[in-house]
Amino acid sequence: MVALALPVTLGIAGITPAFSAEPEPAKPIISSNSAIEGEYIVHLQDEVDPSKFADEYDVEVIQLYEFAVKGFTGRIPEAKLQDIQRDPRIVSVEQNSVHMLERPDWETPPAEKSWALDRIDQAYLPLDGVYNHDRAHEGQGVNIFVVDTGVDDDAPDLEGRVTNAYNAVGGDWGDCFNHGTPIASMAAGDDNGVAKSANIHNVKITSGVDCSKGLYTEGNFLKGLDWVFKKISSSDYHARTVVNVSLRAESYISSVAAARLQGAGAMVVHSAGNEGADACSVSGMARYNPDVINVGSTNNKDLIAATSNRGPCVDLFAPGVYVRGQSATDFNESRHFGTSFASGYVSGMAAVLLQSFDGPTPEASHAKGMLLAYATTHGRVEGDLGGADNKLLHKPIYW
Repeated sequence: MVALALPVTLGIAGITPAFSAEPEPAKPIISSNSAIEGEYIVHLQDEVDPSKFADEYDVEVIQLYEFAVKGFTGRIPEAKLQDIQRDPRIVSVEQNSVHMLERPDWETPPAEKSWALDRIDQAYLPLDGVYNHDRAHEGQGVNIFVVDTGVDDDAPDLEGRVTNAYNAVGGDWGDCFNHGTPIASMAAGDDNGVAKSANIHNVKITSGVDCSKGLYTEGNFLKGLDWVFKKISSSDYHARTVVNVSLRAESYISSVAAARLQGAGAMVVHSAGNEGADACSVSGMARYNPDVINVGSTNNKDLIAATSNRGPCVDLFAPGVYVRGQSATDFNESRHFGTSFASGYVSGMAAVLLQSFDGPTPEASHAKGMLLAYATTHGRVEGDLGGADNKLLHKPIYW
């Protein structure tokens, strides 16, 4: 069972005597620095029907959540919002927010293979120029759900292993920002990836003009997580599961959804972000959910990237500075920069780890502990880690 750290704004109200005529105290709104005016994410108790609740208040619903969590994102006028805040059936109300991905920083690489794969198969520098791996342990039978800007299903590096699983916003399925495809390539690509036999499930949460600008909303992102929970909780689903989240996840309710995914057997891997800041202050998912695997990035000298977030919410580091992956659309091999791509390598390692388990899938905290136990320690990562554990992703040579 994943234990969540509640935001301080959700403290328990004092007990009111049954005979009191005082109205229900209003739950405070959890604010966002990138709020969309008039849009809110309402988190309901698990026994509440979100569609009926929204109808009761005549809310204009944008997204409905029925599986991992109960609730909705909607456009809510101020007068109705105040009534909703006092409804005892709600858990929280948060401002919906819009996030912007950084424009992908990439360039065409030299001909040699990825330094990143070479780095994670050995404990120490210098690199030996070889990626040692066992084709029998490359994530066979494991599904990696990439919740992102789309994954091109005809990318040669993924050898037809991409399933267009869910599109939260409609439109085409392709990668509209050159983000999801290279991440999938680093997680599971035949040339560039760690888990070369794992399956990729494309969960797209933005499209059109917004996606071309790198924009997505917290509400649409949550809809992607909600669908993944529905999928992996179904009676006919039996695969072991990794969920890669290389996006900023700010809200408390998204952390609850991630915890439910973990309770259903998924390992959730999350990029720590690229502000060069304390990840605890930037990411709600990092702050609220201790069993999510939060990933920072390093360069080929084991130095923390200047832009990588750091601090005690970062669990480990992985290569993320000009690392090689297959780009969207033209499928050129190019080099990419950021914790998003470091997260891809960790998701690949998580898939390899899950394949190795006999019997039931381990609980989230145990699976995370196993992955961190394999990490290279001994002060390998240099630079100011801000209190993060000094752990660098490592894939044992016999895997």
